[in-house]
Amino acid sequence: SLHDALPISIENIRIIGVIIGKERRAMAKIANGKTLLPEVFYIKEGMKLGSSGAEVKAILPGGIVLVEKIRNVYDQDEYLETVIPISNE
Repeated sequence: SLHDALPISIENIRIIGVIIGKERRAMAKIANGKTLLPEVFYIKEGMKLGSSGAEVKAILPGGIVLVEKIRNVYDQDEYLETVIPISNE
């Protein structure tokens, strides 16, 4: 079962596949060191990931795009975009 937020570090997410269609989904596994845990998670657009609550902005054929809202040094909101490509491991 998947909650609205996966409490995992973004660095440990490996995208193993993407389903493009009416409801786009990405299939992900969690890396534990060099090993990938066997359980597959399904990620949807709009879902929050990681301790920072980065939002899944888009699921594309090549991977997923995360957007994270951070406060910059000027105390303004800034949006940080991270692309996690499909893992080729």
